[in-house]
Amino acid sequence: DAQQKRSAVAAHELGRVYLHQGRFVRALEAYRYAAQQQPGEPAYRRSVAVALRHLGRIDEAETELRGLITASGGDPETYAELGEVYASAGRYVEAVECYARAVALRPDAPALYARLGHLRRNTGDLPGARAALQRAVELNSSDAALQDELGQVLEACGEVESALAAYRTAVSLDPACAAYYRRLGALLSDCGDNDGAAAALRTALELRPDSAETYSELAELLWRAGDKEQALDAYRRAHALAPDSPDHMRALGLAYSRLGRVRDAERL
Repeated sequence: DAQQKRSAVAAHELGRVYLHQGRFVRALEAYRYAAQQQPGEPAYRRSVAVALRHLGRIDEAETELRGLITASGGDPETYAELGEVYASAGRYVEAVECYARAVALRPDAPALYARLGHLRRNTGDLPGARAALQRAVELNSSDAALQDELGQVLEACGEVESALAAYRTAVSLDPACAAYYRRLGALLSDCGDNDGAAAALRTALELRPDSAETYSELAELLWRAGDKEQALDAYRRAHALAPDSPDHMRALGLAYSRLGRVRDAERL
């Protein structure tokens, strides 16, 4: 009746609050109450499975969702959540199968294609990942994270120019993300565009001046370009930011040695 429906809605909203707070046991209790009040509402049973997944109770979550699919015939949201259950258990092949069903049922949903592409990438299916991510981008060309992941897959496939285009689109859509500039810079460096790579890495450092890894990449680029002093400065900054890293210490020591500054190298 109406009172049960209101109680279910209130309990479900409370479950969302608990889930956001990381209070998964309380979220599960609230979601189960909502599902008991309105057993014909698939969203409430899906939420029960979400809470179970967060609690690591994978078998129970799978049983809940399989039961829901049997009862209702399956819908994109349920298949997607079952895919997340499998992914959380490292069962990526099964997760891919679930998301493939989800996109078949809802072929206009970029988020579903994006997740399918990510999961296919985890299984090593790069052509499949590329196809799914390209479809996601076709449906939503304004998502910087989508463009970035597509760029990574294209780069792994050896499609360098397409990867560069995707990375450039990502930084244009979200110019405040240092990681996008860093990946763009790394690929430009691989292509021999030292000036473009240095500009991208310097922008990344303006956005994230605490990144030892980016300083290290810039240092290597500058060293190869023959700018030894600036490279040395970048090596020093990388080491200062991560003094316990043997890689950064070794790189700085090698730079000192190559410059004939043996005592500086020995002090490290």
